[in-house]
Amino acid sequence: MGLKRRKLSTKKTKKKLKPRNSLSNLPDEILHHILSFLKLRDIARLRVLSKKFQTLSATAPSFCFSERRPSFWFSKPRFRHRRNCSCAHVFNFMNTLPQHRSHSLKIKRISFKSFCDKGEHSSLHDHWINNLFQTFHVEQLSLNYQLPSIFTSLPKFQSLKLLKLEMNRVIMVKLPEMKLTSLETLHIMFFATEDPVGEWVSQSFPALKSLFLSEINVSWLSKKLLDLEIRSSCLEALSIQKCCSLKPVRIITENLRTLSYVTCPCVRCHHNDDIVDFRYDDSVFEISAPNLRRLSWQGYAPRLCYDARTFQSLQVASFTKLSLQNLNLTIQLFEATRRATSLHTDTGMIKVSS
Repeated sequence: MGLKRRKLSTKKTKKKLKPRNSLSNLPDEILHHILSFLKLRDIARLRVLSKKFQTLSATAPSFCFSERRPSFWFSKPRFRHRRNCSCAHVFNFMNTLPQHRSHSLKIKRISFKSFCDKGEHSSLHDHWINNLFQTFHVEQLSLNYQLPSIFTSLPKFQSLKLLKLEMNRVIMVKLPEMKLTSLETLHIMFFATEDPVGEWVSQSFPALKSLFLSEINVSWLSKKLLDLEIRSSCLEALSIQKCCSLKPVRIITENLRTLSYVTCPCVRCHHNDDIVDFRYDDSVFEISAPNLRRLSWQGYAPRLCYDARTFQSLQVASFTKLSLQNLNLTIQLFEATRRATSLHTDTGMIKVSS
């Protein structure tokens, strides 16, 4: 009997080990890195788990808001607004963010991929972004949806180092007068304007190091072409893709290292409800970049104008999908880059235009 009592007593004294939450035991740096891959609505839901996650959700280094559902029309993706979207829930969380986050704590990146069709939600997006830049120090901003009013708010974003603007369809934009001395990287895609883009970039962003322009054209109601003249002493990487209305192109920079130029793949484009035949032998590409190292060219060869120092330091030259519409201009392009130490040519894609 005594032995049985002793065994029972030993069973009673054993303590049950509580299951540990391995996620909560991770350091805050690792949890913040995990949160950087989550969408903003998921981060907003984490604060109801515990006090620690409530603090982590408010001190996340980056916020990504994505509320979209792709549908297809004429084989091109379009995005529509969801009936049960989480916009209101997210905005409630962001309105309380200044109360739970120190104003001295920087926000590394803000990414918006919202394609809401509701007008009140678009106004909330604009209002929320302006409040964030007035309260916190934001370094990177990426917008991938229809928000033309963001161009009027750009002068307020003095802390930006990286800016990406991609509209879901081509819109008419009035470029504002401003100066962002801290901006180093600029990506702009899908908008139309009648203002000089090159002059606006050169004057507004004096410390710009990387520039990416894609499908920037004039209004469909206008038949004029815009001059793209970029004069910058800090620019190191430049990429111009499918900007048919930007002619001629003038690039004058001392520190340019990488240049990528992609012409429009179609020779005949619809402009102002008319079919316009673009003659690439009439377009002029002027460049003065003595420190150019890499050149990537795709499409038709324009009339190339350059000084004696431009291609002296060229190391790599790549040509793809060349169309020999004007053989003399193509030969001129190869002649200018003959001193490159490495030359890559996609000979299988070279075609002769009729």
